[in-house]
Amino acid sequence: MDMLKVMRVAAIILLLMVATGCVNTEPSLEDQRDASDDAVSDVVDEIYYLNGELKEINNNSVLVDTEEAGLVWVRLEDDFDHEISIHSIIRVQYSGAIAESYPGQATGHSLEVVTPYTKNEVDYQVVEHVYVDETNNISIQYFQVEGMAGELVMDYINQSLYEIVDMFSRDRTDIELTAWVLRQDDFLSIEYLGKVTTEESYDFVRFMTMEMSTGTVITPESYIKEWALFEPIFKERTGFDFNELEGVWLYMTQEAVVLTFVPTDDSAERLFIEFDNDEIAPYIVTEFEMPAS
Repeated sequence: MDMLKVMRVAAIILLLMVATGCVNTEPSLEDQRDASDDAVSDVVDEIYYLNGELKEINNNSVLVDTEEAGLVWVRLEDDFDHEISIHSIIRVQYSGAIAESYPGQATGHSLEVVTPYTKNEVDYQVVEHVYVDETNNISIQYFQVEGMAGELVMDYINQSLYEIVDMFSRDRTDIELTAWVLRQDDFLSIEYLGKVTTEESYDFVRFMTMEMSTGTVITPESYIKEWALFEPIFKERTGFDFNELEGVWLYMTQEAVVLTFVPTDDSAERLFIEFDNDEIAPYIVTEFEMPAS
């Protein structure tokens, strides 16, 4: 058999083997491993982002409070500014899955500050004190504020907060007053409640509300600027004209302004009428000035 015939027979045999599946056309194991490694690499390198409030910094890790994943510790591979203020809103770039622990854990690559946290001038702490006069059986709980940026305003506020002690500690006996903070932010609103004895014992209730950037003590008369417009609404809600009332006080919660008063009828009890913030907004003062010294 000459060489040409040999080559023809070999070609025919090879075609028959391919047709019957005798030749392995799959990629080699090494090729499969390379492809698998590429796929894993693609997954690892996929970039994600976490947005949320910075709660804590620990070495090169940050604790982020996110909407999508709750609290997550992110260990950052890149350097970042460790002077970022806690409570800033940040955006962290990370890759891979978030470990299902509490808090979650992830590996991050970079950190961006979206909204820096700036301490407000009216940031402050409310500290409880108790004035005690054992000789005259007097106990008065009151508050003072600390940590405000403006010491002059803070001193003025604390003087106003101490007035409850001045009022009941002189030439008095048998007094017990407790106090509660009803609101603490741009406004500080406090309730005083207890027993006061003069010729006879009676229940005492009073409220104090202050605008904290200026120290202005807020009363219904000073806070509601559009009385001509607000009074019909007040009468519709209460059934009273404002000038028919006694002991009118104002206090605030996060959601509302509350006017409390006693009708001129001596038998009537104190009433509390709540106005939602949105409802009373058109009638109130929104800019305050420092009180005259």
